[in-house]
Amino acid sequence: TDGSVYYVINDLSLNSGVKVASGAKFLFNADKALYVNDKGYIIAKGTATQKVVFTGKQQTVNGYWKGIKINSRNPLNEMDYTEVSYGGSFNLSGMGSAVKTNIALNNYTDAHLKLTNSTISNSAGWGVYVDGAVINDDVETANTFINNTTGKVKK
Repeated sequence: TDGSVYYVINDLSLNSGVKVASGAKFLFNADKALYVNDKGYIIAKGTATQKVVFTGKQQTVNGYWKGIKINSRNPLNEMDYTEVSYGGSFNLSGMGSAVKTNIALNNYTDAHLKLTNSTISNSAGWGVYVDGAVINDDVETANTFINNTTGKVKK
């Protein structure tokens, strides 16, 4: 397990494959985002007791940071036993001005993500926003959604 805390002060773009160790925690500055680009992928697999956390540096108001945008069609994209919270401060690049969410998948790139055993909470918009992309069919039942302003999942 990692257990390390990472402070993200600018947008973070993944252009290659990244595997995140269980227990890692990413704290994002206001209005910053994580972008998994078309040549990259993310495998963030925690455990029931050592989740991988993506959240805002401040956790007092829904929508502190922008959230995570998956542009990658790589089938390796997976988030299991993660917590994603306090996203949706502003729209993620390429998603339109009205889209606020913790996690977004982009249809222009045929993005893929498997999201399981995770808690998605305190978004200023959707928990997960899927714009014509590919996500596991059981996304709403395989995860826990808490206090996302607009709703759980938009497909």
